[in-house]
Amino acid sequence: MSRSFPSLAAVCALAVAVFAPMRASAEAENTAGPTAVVAKHEAAVVSVKSVASLKTSFGGREASQEEQENECTGIVVSPSGLVLVSLSAVDPSDMYAEYMKQMDEQAGQMSFTAELKSITIRLSDGSEVPAEVAIRDRDLDIAVLKPRAQLPGSLPYVELSASTEVGLLDDLLLVSRLGKDGSWITVAGVEKVKGIFTKPRKMYFVPYSPSGEDTDLGALALTPDGKIVGMHLYRRVTGATGRGPSYLMVVMPAKELLAVIRQVQ
Repeated sequence: MSRSFPSLAAVCALAVAVFAPMRASAEAENTAGPTAVVAKHEAAVVSVKSVASLKTSFGGREASQEEQENECTGIVVSPSGLVLVSLSAVDPSDMYAEYMKQMDEQAGQMSFTAELKSITIRLSDGSEVPAEVAIRDRDLDIAVLKPRAQLPGSLPYVELSASTEVGLLDDLLLVSRLGKDGSWITVAGVEKVKGIFTKPRKMYFVPYSPSGEDTDLGALALTPDGKIVGMHLYRRVTGATGRGPSYLMVVMPAKELLAVIRQVQ
């Protein structure tokens, strides 16, 4: 009995039919990789509003008093609602006091005080939770916020213990959240590690922010495939020329942040 075999053209057509959808699916998955990573973590990236009372005195007499409202990005780091933020973003007193010292020769007669009046965490679903500072770490420029109200359940959070390290010129995916003026939308961008500090601790120099603003602090930093790296913060550097401190934007590795958070938990 004779047996017929499919033609070469038929075999090629069958291969295309089988493998083309698989290839297209893989390409789509690769293209949507960072987008999927943002979607996975954005609920844990929140907006934090703080209100501080600022007082300036000159020669022992009060010169001015005002209330200042600040908004920044925070990262939920526990199911109980602990939130990690930049300390200088929620409590600018240290930064302002340093600037006052550098103003002019009369700075010795000037004094500056700041008092936090309120802190509010705005969750990704739009609900607002009053909070307080549970711990400050001025060296790392971070604060851990603790909700003052009972939460209805566990929150989406970032597990900082499951982190990784990156190298020079590696890509980092930065995820943050705008404040009220930006309708609290999620903002993301890919930036390269431009340098790596090793002293006094390891930090990644990443001078640009996802929103393009120098004041954008607190973004969650991940690898494009979703591994946790750390948090985007200012790093205070004392000028060697005596001109006062300057501030560099760095990603603080997750293990440094975790050591502070564990003091609260």
